[in-house]
Formats: sequence, structure tokens, C-alpha cells
Amino acid sequence: MSSRLEPTTLHYWQARLRNLPLEPPVPHDSDSTSGAAQSWATVNFGEDTSLQLLRLAAALAVDVDDVAIGLWLLLLWRYRVQAPLVCCTYVDQSQQFPLQVRFEPDTSIAQALQRVISERHQSTDMALSPTDLLTLAQQQNLDAMDLWGRIGYVVGDFDLPVDSPLGLLLQIQPTQAEIRLQYRSEGIAPAMVSRLAQHYAVLLAAAVGDGEQSIATVNYLTASELDQLRHQWNSSPQDYPRTWTIHDWFEYRVTQNPQAIALIDGDQAVTYEELNARSNQLAHYLRNLGVQPDQLVGVALDRSINLFVAFLGVLKSGAAYVSLDPSYAQERRAYTLNDAQAQLVLTQESLLSLIPQTAAPVIPLDRDWSVIDQYSPNNPVAVATPDNLAYVLYTSGSTGNPKGVMIQHGGLVNHAAAVAREFAIQPNDRMLQFCNIGFDIIVEELYPTLVSGATLVLRPESIASSMRDFWDFVERQKITLLDLPTAFWHEVVNSLVTCDRVFPKSVRLVCVGGEKASRTAYAQWKERVAPQVRWLNTYGPTETTVSATWCDPDKDGYTLDMGEVPIGLPLANYEVYVLDERQQLLPVGIPGELCIGGPGVARGYLNLPEKTAERFIANPFNADPQARLYRTGDVVQFCPDGMLEFIGRSDFQVKIRGFRVELGEIEAKLEEHPQVRQTVLLAQERANRKVLIAYVVPQVGVNLDAKDLGHWLQERLPNYMIPSQFIVLDALPLTPNGKVDRKALPEPAISSRETAGFQPPADALEMSLVRLWEEILGVPVDVTDNFFELGGHSLLVVRLCDQIEQTLHSRVSPMALFRSPTIQQLARQIRQDVTENDAQSSAVVIQAGAETHYPLFAIHVLGEGGRFFRPLAQNMGLEQPVYGLAAQMMDTDTAPPNRVEDLAAFYINEMQLIQSEGPYHIVGMSYGGIIAYEMARQMERLGLPIGLVGLLDTYGPNQIENLPSGDRLKAHWRSACAQGRRRYLKHKIRSAINRRTEKLHCAYGGLRQKMGRQVSYELQYKMIIAENVRAADAYHPGPFGGRLSLFRATDAVFYPPAYLESGLGWRNLAGQLDIYDVPGCHMTMVEEPQAQSLAGEMCRAMSQVAGSSQTSRAPR
Repeated sequence: MSSRLEPTTLHYWQARLRNLPLEPPVPHDSDSTSGAAQSWATVNFGEDTSLQLLRLAAALAVDVDDVAIGLWLLLLWRYRVQAPLVCCTYVDQSQQFPLQVRFEPDTSIAQALQRVISERHQSTDMALSPTDLLTLAQQQNLDAMDLWGRIGYVVGDFDLPVDSPLGLLLQIQPTQAEIRLQYRSEGIAPAMVSRLAQHYAVLLAAAVGDGEQSIATVNYLTASELDQLRHQWNSSPQDYPRTWTIHDWFEYRVTQNPQAIALIDGDQAVTYEELNARSNQLAHYLRNLGVQPDQLVGVALDRSINLFVAFLGVLKSGAAYVSLDPSYAQERRAYTLNDAQAQLVLTQESLLSLIPQTAAPVIPLDRDWSVIDQYSPNNPVAVATPDNLAYVLYTSGSTGNPKGVMIQHGGLVNHAAAVAREFAIQPNDRMLQFCNIGFDIIVEELYPTLVSGATLVLRPESIASSMRDFWDFVERQKITLLDLPTAFWHEVVNSLVTCDRVFPKSVRLVCVGGEKASRTAYAQWKERVAPQVRWLNTYGPTETTVSATWCDPDKDGYTLDMGEVPIGLPLANYEVYVLDERQQLLPVGIPGELCIGGPGVARGYLNLPEKTAERFIANPFNADPQARLYRTGDVVQFCPDGMLEFIGRSDFQVKIRGFRVELGEIEAKLEEHPQVRQTVLLAQERANRKVLIAYVVPQVGVNLDAKDLGHWLQERLPNYMIPSQFIVLDALPLTPNGKVDRKALPEPAISSRETAGFQPPADALEMSLVRLWEEILGVPVDVTDNFFELGGHSLLVVRLCDQIEQTLHSRVSPMALFRSPTIQQLARQIRQDVTENDAQSSAVVIQAGAETHYPLFAIHVLGEGGRFFRPLAQNMGLEQPVYGLAAQMMDTDTAPPNRVEDLAAFYINEMQLIQSEGPYHIVGMSYGGIIAYEMARQMERLGLPIGLVGLLDTYGPNQIENLPSGDRLKAHWRSACAQGRRRYLKHKIRSAINRRTEKLHCAYGGLRQKMGRQVSYELQYKMIIAENVRAADAYHPGPFGGRLSLFRATDAVFYPPAYLESGLGWRNLAGQLDIYDVPGCHMTMVEEPQAQSLAGEMCRAMSQVAGSSQTSRAPR
């Protein structure tokens, strides 16, 4: 094809295809625009629009189609937030040519139309066929959908290309012009096309009225849209105490109920009166030291009552506080303290060594309180006003240093009023104080609670690193309100799902914020949490006082099929606008920058006037000349209902675990390292979370050790800003214009599994840990990989420890993982703990229970007893001990028993290591029931006291195989009718294939063993299970003179009537057979909710077997 084109034409088209915009000019569903079978729809513009088009063409003395095409390009250019775009027009049905136009924002409409005309006439000679265009596009790695979707099409009097989602169709007559939009109804919403047509008509009318208007600012929105965007969707006015500071409001609340509990910290409780008195004493003390309004006081304290005394004391003194988080790197604390020019620093004696050198006085409150205690406990005379600073919070900055955001009392009071009203906080509420002092959610936890007369409960440090401790604390403290970072809420949901937690009944509201909420997590939340627990998704940068918008999905009509969870509507008295680069309003469905106005907008950045002027701009939509907007840099779009949908960032800023991170700050800090010449950072998605990857070019002749860079950064940046991986390159790849080509950066080798040095798991424990790590980290894992170097962090440590406890029944502390960060090291630590705790038995503790109850031993030969029996154990009551005996607990270095009799003897020995004397309660699931039966026979011969012998839907040996063929055929027919014939047949075929595959795997493993070669643990595990099943099939039981309890699944359609009458084949073997019918089928009878019925019947059976005395005993 290329040889058929003139070189000039070829180069012309190649240049335009290289410069196609990255996004379609009009948003559409790219998955729905492929294939000729899709339907078309058309919007006609009407006679008025056609007449105006003719009038404008006559005024400019140009062709009508030139004007129509030019206005179409202008509108798409505005939709694209004034980015370059490409448009194709047809010469005839088989020939087309491109128009690539780069408009200058200051150009007038008339000038822009003349430019389009000139470009169109110049490129007429470059026409080529659609086939040739598509072939050229494929050479640029563009398929048809990608090509047509990113081109704004204009065609003549015939249909669009088959894969184009949208186009403007023209039919020009000497005295009239017909103009219409044609679009694929599967790809673009009709409402979007309708708005597009209206915008085209408004733009045309504006051009007719005044062709000298700037194309960057000419309005194309309808009057109703302007009213909606400016007023209707920003109509949230609510009254609040505008003349008060936040501590004025707190003091008022103290007078209402002085003896109410304000703060709880462990076993300490402080009333409103006591908190007010102590903060007043500190305020008088600080005033005596000379602090003034708008001066800053550093606060470096651990989470404690004194921390909040310090906050309120500083505010009451008239000054503002700046938080110095003790957990941050020393260099960051030093920069913050120096930049803030703090007048003094409030701290505690144990943290004195962490306070950077400063000329300001450093006051340990615990050591000096005897002096402070001499000051008056009465409210000081107010000196601060709503326009004075309340606090300064430092956030990540692109220049390499953090920026101090200055928040005023007026914005803080408005925020507290809005939150208190939206949360409906009452004096009997208890808010969990969860966030650290470096995260602005602490503001949302503290002040709305105190101005409402409620109680703030300070968390112990352990609940942030252990989900078990978190759940226990929330329930024990009867917390009613949770305001959590989204990243931690994701862990809460994961714990609900994977560990089958029950959400605390005391909690009535959960608010999340800090980063994008996962739609998957929200769906899981809705499934598992009662509807009376209200859930809010909030959004807001530090620069607008914590939260600026929020979404209550239930109240706002959001459903999961609508897409991502919105960030919602503005808080009371806030304004939100979606703007293009010239601060012009964008319509529904068109992405742009979110700009926020209202009383919550910060004063600006401390000591950064240029950065303040760049991000804090005049509000053109507010009549108040002092009103300002904050440019967030976040890309959002309005939904048709006025809700905001978050899309992403417009720069190199990302959210890591809820913290805002400027990649430029980390890059600048890395380039301060003497051995680093150049660096670039990327944020990469792994397992639904972001991790940072640093690409580093060393100085010439330097052999750089990437691990040293991580240690070096830890002394200078917070932990959440440390990259997960450092990749050393000889040079950074560049684009033709000399910029770093981020797309050409090499993919990181995530673990040693991708290298020749991969080391597989050595045993069952290591294999389980590998599976857990890979699920959590979302990357392949080697047993020598470091958890934290693969992207692990404190929140993932919480999840891992929680899942280790649930899956492996070993309690691992977060500190143990920090000490043993590889699977080999952690497995060694777990083995050591298990050995110290129980040097003999390999049984799994499913539920520890109480020492006053005899245990129940549960057997499952498929090696998953813990998972299968956990719902049953939980429903039998927390006092009932339950142990799991399963094949996976055996030592695979020794040959497993290959007869049921030997397995039974092995399990009896295991059981006696835990319980030295009877009676013994045993229950077996499926094949495990056969082993339980043989255990009972052997215990009977040994004279051991026998309690419950329970069989969970266990077929008598060889009963299914010995069924008459007629009964077997009827049973299969009943199953097929119950499940659906197609589904049943598919299931049987898949089962047959799986059985054959497992058989081949086991044969292969046996052959390798005979040859003296190593067999992987996974294969050994499968071989043990297969051996157990074979042993059960070969078993020929003798009679048992005792009492047998059969728990029969009522939904098992396979059983013929005669089989049911024989008690599944056990009636003639047992001295007495008790049958308990339980809802569910063979596999689901032990799952929720059927496990509740099963547990009830099993407790009844245990009581009936030998009286209630056998199910409980004196304490051991």
C-alpha cells in the first residue's frame, strides 16, 4: 500500500496519525462501538440552525460546509479541554482527507474558521481511501476502533465509517443546508448527543452574533445548563455560627453539659469541663510567653489526652498549631519546623530527642505541667477571629519540600457544622479517633464531635495493625461513628469477607475518605453490613478543610451498575465547578479540573506566594470580589444527576494509602543523593493498590546499590513516600522532543520467581504463606522475597496477619513480620512458636473454646477441615472447643497411612495428645465420616470412653457403587432435573476430566518418587488426598456396637428411597443409629446459613449420646 502513495501524502498522513489525541473528542463506550450490526440514531438540528449557518457563511463569504466543519472542530476542541484534535472529511464515498487543527486560545471565531478553511483547501490533494488510512493506522499500532474513535468525523451525504461512534453529516443545497448528527446508540448516550446538538446550535448563534469573540471563552452552554452548573448544583446554603472561632463553639458546648465525657484514652476519661479547664491553663501560659494570632506553635505529641489539650490550648491562646508527627522522618520534621517559624514547640519528655534543633523554646507538657497548672482554668479573653489561622498542615510538594496549608477558623467552623449536621451527631455518640496527627481526617474526627457534645475515643496503636484488635476495640467501646481513611476501610471490608467477621452492632455511620473508594469493596460492604449502618464516601483536599463533597449512595440514588462510586455533592456552603484550562464551565459528561469555592478554601500556602497565586484563583461565579476557588488538579466530570465522578489526576500527583504524594518531591529528594544523577517515579497498580517505582540513573562511574537508596530516603521522607522498588538504568528513555518517555521505561521484575534463582516452598506452611502473599501483594512471590520490597506496607501487614490467623490458626504480630520479612524467615518463626506452644500435636485449632467443655474433633480427608468446619464451630457457641484433623497436617516427609485403619489409629493418637481422657467426640465429613466410624470401632476395642460419633452426609462404604443400575439411573435423572440438564452434564464432564487429570498427576508423582527425584509439595499433597480417598473406597467395615449419629442433607436428590431407609447404608452396622435431617446439600450443609441448623442438631446429639455431663467438665 505504501508504495502506491506519493511520499508527500504518506508522510503527511503518518505525521497526523502520530499526533492523534489520546482520548476521543466526545466520551463514548469503546467496547460498544465495534461491528456493523449496531444501530444508528440521528439528531436533526432544525431549520433555525440551518438558516443561521447560511447567514454566517454569507457574512464571511465562504462555503457553508466550511463554516459547518469549522464550528464542529471548535466545539470538539472545547470538549477536549482545548487540546489538539484531528478531524476527517470526505471528498466522496471512497476518498477522505484529514484536518489537523491546533487552535490558539486567543483566536477569534472568524479567524479560527478561516484557518480551518485554509487547512481544508491545502489538504484536499492528500485524500486517500479508508482502506489505505486503516493500513497506515495499523502501522502506528492503532486498530479501527482506536482510529475512528479518536477522530471527530465530518462526512458528506452518506453514513459514517463502520467503526466510528459519532459524526456530523451535511447535505448542502444552494438555498438550504441540512445538518444532523449521526451516532451509534450502543456507544454514546442519547442525552450526550442531544446536548452536543444544543451546544453546536448555541455556538453557531454566538458566532453569528459576534464573530470576534475568543474561541477559548465563547459560551456554548444553554441557559438552563448555566443555571444548573452555577446555582442549582451549588445550592447548599446552611447557617452556621459565622462570628465564632472553633474554640468559641467548644466553650459554648461546655456550658451545656460540663460533666459529659469529652475524651477517652484507655482507662482515662476527661469531661468537657476538665478538658476546657486544662486547655485554658495552657492558653494562659502560652499568652504569657507572648504568642499572638496567626503565629504558629509546633505540636509534637503522641496520641493522648495531652495532644488534644495542646490543640485547644493553642487555639484559645489566639495562635495556630502546626502538627509535627513524631513518626515522620527527622529531616521532614526539621523542614516543617523551620518553614513554619514556630514560636515554640509543645511536646513530651519521651520525644525530646526527636525534636529538631530550633531556636524556639521546647516545652514538654508532662514535665512542665506543674508550672502550667498554676494558671487560671477560666476561659481567656478571645483574641482570634474567624479570619485568623487555626492550623497549618503540611502536604507533599512537587519542588521536593512539603507545602504548609493555612486553614482559618471560619472554614473550620463551617466544616464542623456541616459534618455535625450530616453525621447527625448526638451527645450519646462515640467517635473513634483513628487517624494520626499528620492526616487531616483528625480534624473531622475531633471538632464536629466536640461541638456536638459527643465523646471522642482515642484508639490504642495496636488496632491499626491488627484487625482482630480493631474489631474488639470498636465493639468493647461501643463506637457509633467511624471516620476512616479509605485505604484502611478497604482492609476492614477485606476482613469482613475473608475472615467472616460480624460488623459491630453499635456502629451507625461509617465515613471514608482520602482516596478513591473501590466499587468492588463497596459491593462487598453492601452484602455484609446491615442497611441501618449509613456509609458516606467523602472527597476533599487539605486546601479546602478536609472534606468538600460527599456521597451517600443510598440517599443519592447510586447503584453499582452506574459505574464507580461518585464523590458526590458539595458540603454545606461549598461550591464545585468543573472547568477547562481557561476556567470555563464544562457540561455534564465532559472531564475537566475540579475547582472548589466556599468558606473552607484555605488562605493559601505558607511562605509560597507564587504557588498560592497559581492554585488559589478568583471565583468568577461568585458576586463577592473576595471569593476564591482552589484548583485541585483532580480530573472529574458531572453526572446527569449533579453527582461528581472522580477520574484521576491532571499531573504527577497520586494518593498512596490516603496520603497525597507529589512524585516530584520524591524525585527531587532522590536527586539530592550524591550518587544519583537523574530519577523518575511511576505509580503502578498492583492488587487494587498503588505502589511507587523509582527509576534511577547513577552518576558516571558509580556502582549504585538500590537498597541503600531506600534506607537513605527513610531518614528524609515518611514511610508512605518510600518507593517499593528501585530500578537502576544507564539512561532514561526519551521522546523525540527530549522529554522522559515514561511508557518506554522497563517493567520491573517483581520477584525472584521471574529469575533463574526462584526457590519454591519447602513445605505446607511455606506454600500457604506464598498463596497468602500473592493474593495480598498481587505479584508472584519467592520464599526469599522481602514483603516490604514487593510493595508491602503497614496496612497490608494488618491484612496478612489477619489472614494468617484465620487460615493457619497462628497468631502473628505485625512486629514479627517486620523482624521476619521473607517467607522462609516467617515460616521459621511460626514453626518455632507452634513448637513452643504445642510440641506434640499437629491438629488445627478451629475454635479454642473453654476449658470446661470437651473438644469436638472434626475430620476431613480432603485436607480443608479448618475451612469446612469453621461455620459449624462458630454456631456451636464460643465455649465449644473444635479441633481439625486433616491430611494436610501430616508430615509429608514420611509415607502417609494408606489404609483407613491406619489413618484412624493416627488420628486417635493425635486426639489423645490434646485430650488425655475421654469421652471423645468425633465427627467426619463425607469420606472423613468413614475414618470417624473406624476410630469409634478402635476406641471401642481399646475401651476408651466414646461420646458423639457423627457422620456428616457420609455414604456407607461402597453403597453408591452397589446401587442397582435402575436406581442409579433414576438418581442421575433427579439430579439433572434439579440442577438443569445442561448444567448437570457440564458438571459431570468437568468432574470426569478433573479426576482423570488428578490421576495422571499422581501417577507422575509416584513415578518421580520411584526414580528418587524430588516431588513438589503441591503434588505430594494431591497424592496424600488421593491415597486417603482410595483407602476409604477399599475399606470394609465391621460392626460398631455403639451409638452412631448421621446428619443427613435434605437437598441431596441423588439418594433413592431404599438408600434413605437404610440410613445411607449404616443402619445394619451400628448398634443404634440416630438420624438428623439438616437443610442443604452434601457440600453446603456445613456452610452458612445451613451451619446454624447443623450446629443446633449436633449440640442436641452430643447431649443425647451420654447426657450433658459428657459435653462439659471441670476446668483442667
